[in-house]
Amino acid sequence: MNQTLVTVTPLSKKTAQPLSAVQKKFDQLSKKIERQKAQLQEWKETAELAQQQVHGKLIPLSEQLVVYRATLIEQLHEASLAHKFSAREMDKLDQLILNLCDLSLNRNLDSAQEQRIKHIFEVHAGSSFDDMNAELEAEEQALRQQISAELGLTDDMEGIDPEDPESLFEHFRQQQEARQHAHQHASKAHKKSAKQLQKEQQQQQADALASKSLKQIYQRLIAHLHPDREQDEQEKIKKTALMQQVSSAYQAQDLIGLIELQIQLGQQNQASLAQLADEQLHLYNLNLTKHSQQLQQDIEQYRDMLYDICRFDYFDTVTPKAAIKKLKQDRQFIEQQNTEFQLLIRQLTEAKAIKLFLKTL
Repeated sequence: MNQTLVTVTPLSKKTAQPLSAVQKKFDQLSKKIERQKAQLQEWKETAELAQQQVHGKLIPLSEQLVVYRATLIEQLHEASLAHKFSAREMDKLDQLILNLCDLSLNRNLDSAQEQRIKHIFEVHAGSSFDDMNAELEAEEQALRQQISAELGLTDDMEGIDPEDPESLFEHFRQQQEARQHAHQHASKAHKKSAKQLQKEQQQQQADALASKSLKQIYQRLIAHLHPDREQDEQEKIKKTALMQQVSSAYQAQDLIGLIELQIQLGQQNQASLAQLADEQLHLYNLNLTKHSQQLQQDIEQYRDMLYDICRFDYFDTVTPKAAIKKLKQDRQFIEQQNTEFQLLIRQLTEAKAIKLFLKTL
């Protein structure tokens, strides 16, 4: 038994007669679903590859960068204590060390390293790191509250950077959408007419019939394939594999997949499919519409996953190709950073080299 699934040929290729509106919709939905399946597979494979890239390359590279920064901070701090610098040079050196400390803290340092970096920060800042953080947080909280009041937002913008325009815009957009959604929901709840309620009831009945038609195909396939009824061991293995395909297609509400299995197993053929009554095709179309919507939701979920994994900016267009390109750029950037820090660690060992470097800042 061949386990390769056939493809449901569009009805337009099965008859020379003009197609009805229902037949045309069946063709359109079938083609759309095939495209969506291919897109979903591409998004899924890209998301899996992105996770591998992040965990296999970007995270180790980033961890190495943290080590290099901490090493350079220690090196420059020890130099500041061991050598004499002018006031201007010392100001620049302090600022350089503080900037490096800012980049290093809260970057997966162990507790001992973090305490050491905090201590160095406090030496060169002349004040407590925790106190400075508390002051900054208080200022940001006040700014968030001010922006919330000016824009009429409903929360305190916790976790939003008030100096990041993209972050503010996204937060404002979400608030607006939430308000609109709540308003629309309230309007619909209060303004549903008897006609709308009847339409919803008819839709529910149609969905139930569509579900029933899908279940009937599933049950016929299960009855035909049940491996416990097969005596031949090889056929039993093949039927078990096909049973898994049937179950997967049914769980995904994949009508096309079930029809393909019917055709493969001789329960259906392309000619009889083209001759189905519009009433039956209408039920099929309801199933196809729901399946298409689910596929689109799955695609959007993978899109959101890639958005988070690859840390796209808000206005970036997220596509599988863009994700792979961004991961490559990020890896190259971190590798370049690591190379530059390695070079600085080797070069900035003497006071003279440090002073020359400070002149370039």
